[in-house]
Amino acid sequence: MPFPTLVVNHRWWVVAGWLLLALVAVPAASRVEKRLDVAASVPGSESTRVQAIINSRFPGAFPSYAVLVVTGGAPTTTSEGRQLLLALRKNVSALRSVSKTLSYLDAPDSAFIGPAGETYMLVGIETRGRRADDLVPQLRGVTTRLESGLHQRFPSLQLRWTGEMALNYDLRIASASDARGAERRVLPLTAILLVIAFGGLAAAVLPGLA
Repeated sequence: MPFPTLVVNHRWWVVAGWLLLALVAVPAASRVEKRLDVAASVPGSESTRVQAIINSRFPGAFPSYAVLVVTGGAPTTTSEGRQLLLALRKNVSALRSVSKTLSYLDAPDSAFIGPAGETYMLVGIETRGRRADDLVPQLRGVTTRLESGLHQRFPSLQLRWTGEMALNYDLRIASASDARGAERRVLPLTAILLVIAFGGLAAAVLPGLA
């Protein structure tokens, strides 16, 4: 019996096979971004060397880390600037995923002070089995609320997260958004071509839905 005839005569078995394959594949496909390596680290770069130094000197405190950059606040050498850093450390450290912080409060070194008075805080992250960049929304949520609460006192205050994990999160979100936009733009043209190719609307709908 020719293969096309065999498929038509046993089409419900074919449909059942595709449904079974979908049941197996769809749950795994929904988590594919968790398994793919989307890290933006560059071998031999400065950030990679910084991570290696931190891992060797503070193996338990900074398994992963993010950097909180503080601009528009009071100078760290003043009492007001110290109070700002204390408030930042208290709120950030309240998160369960934060293991330790390191800033001008811990080591009053000029390396923590920028040319315009800005400063930064190194924040150790415990992933607890999750992707490190999945914790970025929590970190940003805390500092966004704190920035809003301090806006009247420091009108120019900006609290921004940087580092490899923040960059990876932003790249993943931007890539997913671009992919969705591209799919929406190309879908109408694809649907028209499928109707022309199959000569029928019903046959064109199935690959379009897939």
